Amino acid sequence: MPRKKPPTDPPSGDRPITTRERNRVERQLQAIEGRRFDEQDLGFCAKEFVLCGLPYRPQTALKYERTNGAFTLKVVGDPDFGLPYGQDRLIPIWLATAFQEMGRPQDNIIRFRSASDVLRAFHIPPDGHERRMLRARLERVFGATYFVRDSSGKKGDVVKESYRLIRRLRLWFDIDTHPSRYTLWQNFIELSSEFANDLRKASVPIDLQTIRGLKESPGALDLYAWQAWRSFRLAARKKPTELEVSVLGEGGLIAQLGTVTEEPRKAKQLLRRWQDAILQHWPECPNTLSPDAETLTIRPALAVNPRNPISLPGVKKQPPVPLLPSEEIPDLLLLRDPRDG
Repeated sequence: MPRKKPPTDPPSGDRPITTRERNRVERQLQAIEGRRFDEQDLGFCAKEFVLCGLPYRPQTALKYERTNGAFTLKVVGDPDFGLPYGQDRLIPIWLATAFQEMGRPQDNIIRFRSASDVLRAFHIPPDGHERRMLRARLERVFGATYFVRDSSGKKGDVVKESYRLIRRLRLWFDIDTHPSRYTLWQNFIELSSEFANDLRKASVPIDLQTIRGLKESPGALDLYAWQAWRSFRLAARKKPTELEVSVLGEGGLIAQLGTVTEEPRKAKQLLRRWQDAILQHWPECPNTLSPDAETLTIRPALAVNPRNPISLPGVKKQPPVPLLPSEEIPDLLLLRDPRDG
């Protein structure tokens, strides 16, 4: 009697794993193993975007505001580009990390090989769709104005500041398909002096592998960066202790993050989901949500070893000397009007 052939279709209820799911699992394993074997990729966040998150979804209004205790961040978008949102938050992370990798240059200019390297830094395939998305994200981040108010100083002092993140940039996007010796290493982004000075004074260390794993969930990404900062600060105290943070209310955690969800039940569901995603990438995370999700307990910890190296594709402390400009016009050239500061 002939032997039956094995079935070629998956069993009922099973389905083949997709490439996207496989990549997500690989990023999760990289984050876990990087932490376990002390081989994390060091990254940095600007403090203002850790304290207060950008919106997660497109906004119809051009003004957005979040408050964290005595700190308030207000973002006003450019009418032509709109407000930054969603994965746009990866741009400030890349800027802060690349600025540190280049040794915080005095001219505030980040020089790098290719615009596609910004995508590669977060393991995003540099195809045509993603390049168009990157261009739109850069335009939104470039066009927005950021207003900061900080009244946490002594004697009731209030510090107010308004600035842009980027003063000018020049990028070629098409060099992978049409390489040119003139376009390589001539991509640059010049930070505004205010933003560069802020990065020199205070940049929050993060695990770039975890950021890559959480990039598709802006809420989980923001919550991870916020916990990494709060746990790091507690660990730096002479007498480390734990801290309970309220989830709801005017000064609660939800009010600091980028969600506009106000309904308590849904807000708690979101927070539980985000915390579960964080634990999948940071299993040793000591911070815990209460059973009713009313409070988040923060405990001392290091989410990343600050002595680990920075590894960004196409970014070097001493980049090659750029060639003389050619007649080619870059795909994206944005310049700040000197009257804007």
